[in-house]
Amino acid sequence: MIYKHYQWKQRKEDPVWRTTNFLPAQDSTPHATSALALLIALADDLPGCDDLRAAIDGLPEVRVYASADQAPESPPGPRSSPVLILTHEAERERAFGALAFLASAYVHAGPAGGSGSSSPCPGAALSAELPAGHPPLPPCAAAPPAATTGGATPVTLPPALGGSLLRLAEALDRPPILDYASCVLLNTVGPPQLEPEDVTIRRTFTGTESERWFYAVHVAIEAHGARALASIATARAAQASGSTPDAAVLAGLRSVRDALRAANATLKRMPERCCDEQFYSVVRPFLQGWPAGGVVYATEGSAQTHQGASGAQSSLLPAVDAWLGVKHARKASVSLRRSMPDAHRRCLVELEAAPSVRAFIVGLAAGRGAELRSAYNEA
Repeated sequence: MIYKHYQWKQRKEDPVWRTTNFLPAQDSTPHATSALALLIALADDLPGCDDLRAAIDGLPEVRVYASADQAPESPPGPRSSPVLILTHEAERERAFGALAFLASAYVHAGPAGGSGSSSPCPGAALSAELPAGHPPLPPCAAAPPAATTGGATPVTLPPALGGSLLRLAEALDRPPILDYASCVLLNTVGPPQLEPEDVTIRRTFTGTESERWFYAVHVAIEAHGARALASIATARAAQASGSTPDAAVLAGLRSVRDALRAANATLKRMPERCCDEQFYSVVRPFLQGWPAGGVVYATEGSAQTHQGASGAQSSLLPAVDAWLGVKHARKASVSLRRSMPDAHRRCLVELEAAPSVRAFIVGLAAGRGAELRSAYNEA
């Protein structure tokens, strides 16, 4: 198993991440915790809010802590504000995801939640290029464009969001902003699927098919990649066993090849239901990092800036590259990994520290490694 080195951190009764890939080990549907019910309900219905900031400002404050040690004996704020201590990592992830969605909506929607109509949908033009017999593209639902705040004035999150989001991010060891794990990996209802049309996305900012499909395509890509990661784990175990691992390594390389081809084919399906103009003008602004002025998480704190959600925060390709022995710029890698779940970062560290399959193949005699070299080049 790839993650054997960090399993001691996982609670057997409530694991978050699988041990052979980067998908969640359980349904990401949050528990209906009474103290967080209003917050989660709003996060699940952002498209239905006429004024996002007003709705979020009206939320009652729930002071969320990651442990009893993190919570002060006499927490600041009104005595009527409930204190919620989340001891399981899965609970922290669920609360973090809801808070992060609300924070991005609050920052990027503007005081009135945005207004106006969406950008023209290029669906008609795309449909004209489809082969005969292909079903027409679905229309892009109307949605107001996000009103990004690009100025130097910092945005202060309300008490219902700021402090709790900051504390949960500290416990999860990730920046306090929506990331790939929260808007893709942990944003599904039911198990991940290999086809994006079979993926059920839990929450979106805009309610558009473009946004839902964008997340669903990435979930399907991760599901295809999970097969390759399982084969890589088997190949690495064979390499470490001291026996002749050629068959397992060959199977791993072919699995990586097939998974990457399937992932690439899935990515090419993005235009089927995601309108380029609508995504970049309506959806993408909500996924951006904080504006130049930064965001203040607590009334007494200073403004912070963080990068937003990006597919580059996925651990899938870095894991495959680490096994293949493909090197990347260290600075860019470190920056992106700050937003990966801790378990994923640990997995990448282990993969990079171990001998790559490239080193194994290069060390083989020419006659023995011919088939493996060919499979490596195809991967």
